Amino acid sequence: MEIRDKFKNENFYAEKGMGAFLHHRRLRVSARKDMSMALLAGGDAASKGKPEQSRFIKNMTALTGHTGGFRRMGSAALDLCYVASGRFEGFWENGLKPWDVAAGMLIVKEAGGNIVSLLGDSNPVYADSILATNGLIHADLKKILEESIK
Repeated sequence: MEIRDKFKNENFYAEKGMGAFLHHRRLRVSARKDMSMALLAGGDAASKGKPEQSRFIKNMTALTGHTGGFRRMGSAALDLCYVASGRFEGFWENGLKPWDVAAGMLIVKEAGGNIVSLLGDSNPVYADSILATNGLIHADLKKILEESIK
């Protein structure tokens, strides 16, 4: 699977069981464990006026003060690559489609990260809401996001 950022001339790719790479350099997720230092990314897809937008606002409110910062990049595929390359410690988004997630999911997993559905779906590719992390902040971030939508 491959994700290309034309503007930065970056080519992220992975093959199951063979690792994840940026150009020809092996990718590994960040080793940061402290949520207060973690850089997160997220989004609400094209959800203006939809339930996903309300969920995103609740998520953001709950995360305020718990993280080192937040970025809204606009491309779930690239955000997942940024988790895989250690640029972000975590990413979540609501209202995604399989084409937003499939390649990035493999890249995250092959770089040593975790990716799950936030709403209990068995396969994150087909999930409405996903969470991808470096694995070290996974439980803490998942708990905050889940509690924010109860």
